[in-house]
Amino acid sequence: MDAILTLVEKTALLKAFPVFAQVPTEALAQLAARAREIHYDAGAAVIREGEPNRGTLLVVEGQLEVRKGGQFARLLGPGMGFGQLELLEGEPHTLSVTALEHAHVISLSIDDMLENIMDFPEVGLALIRLLATRIQELLDRTIALHEEVARLVAALKRAGVPLPGGAGGDGAGNEGT
Repeated sequence: MDAILTLVEKTALLKAFPVFAQVPTEALAQLAARAREIHYDAGAAVIREGEPNRGTLLVVEGQLEVRKGGQFARLLGPGMGFGQLELLEGEPHTLSVTALEHAHVISLSIDDMLENIMDFPEVGLALIRLLATRIQELLDRTIALHEEVARLVAALKRAGVPLPGGAGGDGAGNEGT
């Protein structure tokens, strides 16, 4: 049988997640008291695209794969979380999550998260910081991909390869000025 974490262990675990490092222990203890532990076997569907949203998952151990429309999106490991905050509870997930190996997660309902944020604004601030960091990472990745497309378009042009649709030097179909 899989071990069950005590309230103190769950609180310490939450405190160890980078997103919650600066959140008061009292807030995390209340969140930990509401959290459920779930174990998944390798290959198990943790979340299926189209299933109702039930909240946030925090990975204690194991590795999860996130996909959208069958396409790989990212990997989640210990210390990382997953949740579609843009969805209300019960709205269908737009992503799928699968356990790549045995995974132990902590599950928090949307209502529990929102109540905790109302009681402890520091939790909301931590989530805002996490989202801002994630947005910056995605922006950096987008810029790098844009630069790579522009480099490839330029290489194709130098090689005399005709480009479809008037692809320009910026990789977006626009000729540079």
